[in-house]
Amino acid sequence: MVIAILHKIPPVLRQLTATLTVITMKLDIFGRMIVEVIRDKNQWVIFRLGNEGKKRILHDIKMPNDIPETELIEYIEDIYHEWATPNNHNIKEL
Repeated sequence: MVIAILHKIPPVLRQLTATLTVITMKLDIFGRMIVEVIRDKNQWVIFRLGNEGKKRILHDIKMPNDIPETELIEYIEDIYHEWATPNNHNIKEL
């Protein structure tokens, strides 16, 4: 069924949509900061989310592009592990 649908999409659009895979994840980092992690064009971009609804690129973390999505939380935990407390010792996916 998916193959039949793809045949109806013009080749130019099919090629474009193949490169637009976007992964988005929101994380609460030890209760101290909320971030949004986006995978776009084969690179990770991390935004800090503000209380007023604004977001800005977080330059504190340089995320290697070859890190798979399954290892993102562990990578960020390694960077911010000093923020962990007995009551807030995990990064939570929101």
